[in-house]
Amino acid sequence: MTAPLVPFRRACAMAFAAMLLCGCGGFAPVTKSLHLAPNHSQRFVVISDTHFGSSYCDMLEANRQLVRAIHAYPGAKPEQVLICGDLTHAGTPAQWEDFLSVYGPAGEIGLPVQLCTGNHDRRTPDNLLTKNSVVKAVMKRNGGLRHRWTHGGVTFFNLDNVPTLESMLWLDEQLTTLGPDTPAIVMIHVAPVDLFSKMWTTPREERVYENLMRKHLNILAVFHGHMHYTNHTRLGGVDHFSPGSPKGRDAFLVVDISPSGMTVTAAEFKERSPITFKTVWTGKVNIKKPPATILRTAE
Repeated sequence: MTAPLVPFRRACAMAFAAMLLCGCGGFAPVTKSLHLAPNHSQRFVVISDTHFGSSYCDMLEANRQLVRAIHAYPGAKPEQVLICGDLTHAGTPAQWEDFLSVYGPAGEIGLPVQLCTGNHDRRTPDNLLTKNSVVKAVMKRNGGLRHRWTHGGVTFFNLDNVPTLESMLWLDEQLTTLGPDTPAIVMIHVAPVDLFSKMWTTPREERVYENLMRKHLNILAVFHGHMHYTNHTRLGGVDHFSPGSPKGRDAFLVVDISPSGMTVTAAEFKERSPITFKTVWTGKVNIKKPPATILRTAE
């Protein structure tokens, strides 16, 4: 985008926000449907807040343990891994190199990885996006701060760090072009689902975000980070899931999608031989009749 277009883009974002805030577009609840071919079943894993470089603990080893647990999880092998931001603790080149040693194309994970950046990836002394090593590297990898890809009949959208008016305008345009019959998944670092997360958004952005969720009924779920604990909530009629962090609770999300629906399982693990797992909660996202119910298992 050239510089003269930036004010126009901002004007579009403001107009888009005004439309959603006044309720234009008709967001009455409508039956969701999941249009997938019989062979379009997939499993992927969601993790977040890998925080390489944090002094909280040995984050390199903590992430290696997490990778071993992902590979040891019973059942089908995941086809991709989504990492929802705060890849590093302070966005330094050394921390990024450690991240790549575990989650890079030639890293220990050995699976396709999709990334978004978080607030900690911008904490270098000079945190301009054009100079920040981590943000710049992820932008080069994704083709920009925001990107989309399709896998197994599902289209995935990366909103990056926080839901700005411009990023939400981009998502609205993308989903409108996609159409209502293609299932969509959104990943972001900060979703405005609790008081801590709302420190990074304005009330206006929060209302626009919620209305955007209500508008596009083909959004199956939003996966986000920032919270450092496993969590499920609903916002704008859409299920939001947080996997936790290797920095805190050792947990990750296993997501299974098939024509019959989507199931999300949060699993804790203990680094033993063999690695043992405990299901924190599991539940089926009700695609056809929102709201969904998450069935929590006994601790």
